[in-house]
Amino acid sequence: VRQPVTRSVWPLVLVIVLAGLGIRVWYAAEALRVDRFVDEKYSLLNIRAIVTEGTLVPASSYYPSPFFNVPPAALVAGSQALYGRTGNPVFEAVKADGFGPPTYLLTRLVQSFYGALALWLTFLVGREVFSRQVGVVAALALAFMPWHIHASGYFKPDAQLVAMVLLAFYLALKAIETPSWRRYLLAALGIALAMSTKMTGAVVAVPLVVGTLASDWRDRKRLGLLMFAGLASAAFFVLLNPYWRFYPTWLAGLERDYAMRAARLGMTRWQIPGRVGELVTDPYTLGPWLGVLGLVALGLLVVGQMIAGGRPQRERSWRWMFLSLPVVYTAAYAWKTAYFKDNNFLPLMPFFCLATGWALIELGQGAKAVWPALKSR
Repeated sequence: VRQPVTRSVWPLVLVIVLAGLGIRVWYAAEALRVDRFVDEKYSLLNIRAIVTEGTLVPASSYYPSPFFNVPPAALVAGSQALYGRTGNPVFEAVKADGFGPPTYLLTRLVQSFYGALALWLTFLVGREVFSRQVGVVAALALAFMPWHIHASGYFKPDAQLVAMVLLAFYLALKAIETPSWRRYLLAALGIALAMSTKMTGAVVAVPLVVGTLASDWRDRKRLGLLMFAGLASAAFFVLLNPYWRFYPTWLAGLERDYAMRAARLGMTRWQIPGRVGELVTDPYTLGPWLGVLGLVALGLLVVGQMIAGGRPQRERSWRWMFLSLPVVYTAAYAWKTAYFKDNNFLPLMPFFCLATGWALIELGQGAKAVWPALKSR
């Protein structure tokens, strides 16, 4: 059950978010040149088109959404305008033969702020689904996760996707808590924002469906709100992506590329769940100890949901929503492609951090029951 947040928790959460932001900004500010992150060149083609030609027509089919490209492009355009007014080369962002350091810094910083936003949202989700203590531990784990730091320091939408998935999930929790047209509309917007970041973000619609059905699948009002949210999210997506008609063709090409890579590396769809487990326990994410604890905790939460009784309906619905995302995301990915790519599973890491945080807090509570001395502040 959600606990009221005392004054002592907010400063701690703020310290975690600011520390995480500082690390990500420092990482992003290193080596402001094209050869540091090879994949940035694809995204920067769309930035150049917006800044120099004033068009949203994608110059590259990699990450073409305006929701991803316009905010950093606006910053780059501002820097270039300062260069035009002052002539100071420090502000020269776009050159005839490439980009200046301001382009790499500004585009990466946008992702750094999304990375910090994900820490805040991880705490909020943890507070709602479990407790504020779990939220703090999970935010701390994500703040210093090397892989999330890396994703928050270069210009690709991976860090943005993590933040948008968490935002959409949080809004879905609030919609299930208080079902109304406004709450479901906000949840629909969150889903559209996640989809507009990367199409894999569409899976975040599943928790809203699960939560609605788990609350009361016979409630016509809730079912009507769910249908409304589905239509609204589709409308939001079309508004946010004016060239959405081209997306199926581009995604089909990407799917063929993934199929060839998987065949070349001998990957199969049945290996995907095992690879997810390996990723969670990798030192680059949660590491072997916390990673195994998170995987075990996720299993225990599933069992607990199946056998536990007497819990408030809201809590049971939220837990099913929480558990549905990593399971359905992994299954949907395996159904779509056999090519396992680490960064595509970054949106699951906050949920494993939350499961790990839940396990650590439960272990701490158990230790206090055995050794009363541990109850001392």
